[in-house]
Amino acid sequence: MSSYETKFVEADNAEKLTELVQAAEHEGWEFVSSQITMVWVNEPPHREGAPAGHVQKCMLAALRRPMTFGEQSK
Repeated sequence: MSSYETKFVEADNAEKLTELVQAAEHEGWEFVSSQITMVWVNEPPHREGAPAGHVQKCMLAALRRPMTFGEQSK
């Protein structure tokens, strides 16, 4: 059975996420999956009665690479 080290990268658009994934792949990481999610960003209201924050799109990618027996995660 193999052990894997896992890494997550995030970006606010597909082009940047692709760049990050390709750079990681060049370093020996293997792409596993991607997901688009919405996250709440806290900030002071812009006007009276407005919410204290906003929703922002976040794109995530999961990557992995094999670890040899006894190797420590970096």
